Amino acid sequence: MLLVARRAAQRLKAKGMLPKASIFAAMHKLTHLIYGVLKTRQPFDADWPKKATEVIETAVSVVVPAKINALALDFQDGI
Repeated sequence: MLLVARRAAQRLKAKGMLPKASIFAAMHKLTHLIYGVLKTRQPFDADWPKKATEVIETAVSVVVPAKINALALDFQDGI
């Protein structure tokens, strides 16, 4: 968790944020991460954004074709 917060602080400093503000933003991020671990009672996983993106992409690939077919049928019915 600390590595994720440290990277966030370094990224914000590189963008030009004041050092104290970037440290505060990193502490805020760390607080949210700790809260998420306590709430879900699951161990911290630094790769969760990658996994969440894969799940969303899979869900979208399943849902989008169904919506496209439904739109095509609606369009054909109007002719």
